[in-house]
Amino acid sequence: MRILIDLVHPADVNFYKEAISNLKEAHDLIVIVRKRGILEDLARAELDVPIKVVGKHSKSRLGKVLGGIYRILYLMIAGLRGSFDIMTSFGGFYGAVAAKGVGKKSIIFYDDPEYRLCFKLCRIFATRFVIPSILGETGKNITTFNGYKELAYLKNCKISKCLVTRMELSPKNYVFLRITAPISLNYYSLKQNEVYKLVIKFFINKNFVVLLSQEQGASFTPPPSPLVREVKAPIHNFYSLLYYARCVVSSGDTVAREAALLGVCSIYLGKRNLKIHNELIEHGLLKCPSRGNLFDVLEECLKCKPSRPCFNNWDDTTEIIVRYLDNSIN
Repeated sequence: MRILIDLVHPADVNFYKEAISNLKEAHDLIVIVRKRGILEDLARAELDVPIKVVGKHSKSRLGKVLGGIYRILYLMIAGLRGSFDIMTSFGGFYGAVAAKGVGKKSIIFYDDPEYRLCFKLCRIFATRFVIPSILGETGKNITTFNGYKELAYLKNCKISKCLVTRMELSPKNYVFLRITAPISLNYYSLKQNEVYKLVIKFFINKNFVVLLSQEQGASFTPPPSPLVREVKAPIHNFYSLLYYARCVVSSGDTVAREAALLGVCSIYLGKRNLKIHNELIEHGLLKCPSRGNLFDVLEECLKCKPSRPCFNNWDDTTEIIVRYLDNSIN
């Protein structure tokens, strides 16, 4: 059977990577991507399947709407031509809309009900909508699992001190700061440069090295200090840098969750109140400070004792992906 995988975000590459390895022997797979930062290059480097570029990511709301319409029409034509029997995506409602319009099946994975438009469209049009059970959502086409999208790649990632040593860092004596570009609709109101400066000054005053990673499109200029070191993507063995950090501070929710699932105390600086974070907050792995208690949370994070990755507490996400795609085909 022919499976079309629509990747709309760089994180989607990691989400589907292991599943693609498991599925490609038995099925014909094709991946489509859009021009968005490192997405195309990452997909070509990591995925051993045919890849086609369809459309590009836009910074404007109008551009997003027009780009979405173009993507839906492209997928509908592909479906009518028999290019796929089933399509899948993480949060890509375009494929769900297109597939339903031409009588094809779609399996959509997602974890962000707070992004209401996308979540609602996925829920309406997907043949099967697969989401984490912690979201508390139900419906006739909704299937839940006990886990996180990040476990699709974190569970088998290789952790090594080699990169940390090569960068002349000492484990647990540096902090990792991740800054997202405020161009996604999720982050349109994110203007936190002053907060980033406060975070950096807090840690360098305590003599911690601050590793700064900025998403393409971010434009933060850090305060000058020999303790601030900027790292550029792509970062080989990125998760080792997270694992050996004393703590991770991120304005993006994905990196914040990745660190928490690796057992590293993590602080999410974004302004979005996300259901997917609730269990990690209860476990003490993730903290979401308001502006008023930021320094208290930073102090508390430094006192946290490192813990082991807690993968055994949840389902194997890759197994979930493969199971539902195989079952839907059969």
